[in-house]
Amino acid sequence: MKPGLHTMKHIDSLVYLDDYIDTLEALPLELQRNFTLMRELDGYAQDLMESVASESIDFIDNVKQMTPDERVLALKKIGTLLSDSLKRGEEKVSLAKTTFDTVDRHCSRLDTDLQKFEDEQMSGLGRVAPQGISISGRGKDDPHHEKNSRKDVGRKGDKRSAHGK
Repeated sequence: MKPGLHTMKHIDSLVYLDDYIDTLEALPLELQRNFTLMRELDGYAQDLMESVASESIDFIDNVKQMTPDERVLALKKIGTLLSDSLKRGEEKVSLAKTTFDTVDRHCSRLDTDLQKFEDEQMSGLGRVAPQGISISGRGKDDPHHEKNSRKDVGRKGDKRSAHGK
């Protein structure tokens, strides 16, 4: 016996749902890892800035006793610390952008899937389970079935109205 078109769509939906749940479950781990790394980068940058402040104060306090070569070395050291701090800041911004893009991709995918789900519900493709029982639990022969199953669908401005949220 060949499975019908409706059954194949139902199976495809379940496979897609499983895949999506797997990727969604990994999202919090990825976000946690990214935020932890951002905190570490921020800590390194703070340490570097404290070193810059300390070296700058030492330089200002001792500049008159330093030879020109010592001044150049001290300024190069401060410049190197500032460059390292800038690199850490750029890494943090890049990681924040990557994190934002990841969350944005998931939100877009959810929006697309919600629209697809609502379109299927409106066309009736996902309305009836294989045993003839609708999502609401009423049989397809129930005279209230069609009226009750569509009561929340189509409310203007509310994408989630079909779900009762």
